Amino acid sequence: MEWGMLYNRSMKMKKIVILAVAVLAAPLFARAQDSVESLAAGARGLDVPAFSKLEAGFRAPAVLALHRPFSGTIAGTFAGGPVNLILNRYAWDITGRVGSSPVSVDIDNQNGTFTGEEGQSRVALFFQWSPDVIRISGTDAGAPYNVTLNVTGGVISGTAEGSPLKATFRMDGGPIQGSNTGDISLNYDVVSGRVNGVINGSPIDVTLTDLDLSDFMEHLYLFLAPQP
Repeated sequence: MEWGMLYNRSMKMKKIVILAVAVLAAPLFARAQDSVESLAAGARGLDVPAFSKLEAGFRAPAVLALHRPFSGTIAGTFAGGPVNLILNRYAWDITGRVGSSPVSVDIDNQNGTFTGEEGQSRVALFFQWSPDVIRISGTDAGAPYNVTLNVTGGVISGTAEGSPLKATFRMDGGPIQGSNTGDISLNYDVVSGRVNGVINGSPIDVTLTDLDLSDFMEHLYLFLAPQP
């Protein structure tokens, strides 16, 4: 009898311990499941809140950034001055210089904004992102900026610097042709990342490192205004 009672008590204690462990582990399992579901949804290109801070950008903001280096650069010359920009996918900002103008732009993927300064000019833009089309609107250097960047269609169009903006391009390299306040005539070498030619009458020769052409076109506002 004593052994039987001890056995029954032992089995009851095991059940209590197992039940307690299950209760304590449930929240952790739920969190892990949510994380996996968020990753899966993000990989499908869905808008999942868990990815809003990771993202973009830079084309995506988050999921695409997970497969790319933490930062990319645009370096070279524009309008006779140096270009040295760093696009940071960890801090989510763009810093550096375009000519004599220091650049500091914050990218808020959760609220969909580009805000900061380029020299003495204010950047205050909103964006709506999808894998195929990016819409950007607001003001840049005090002028309305409203453009649609169709990545898959290879065209950017809208209004910038008080004038119509339109240019065509190919993600796999080749000419970028269009106009804004002046001609836009560029060539993109997808292998080297080199973009060279003329934007609104100003010569440009830069190299994109760990970026693609959509990143450059998404932030084309940095190169449209006349340089001081």
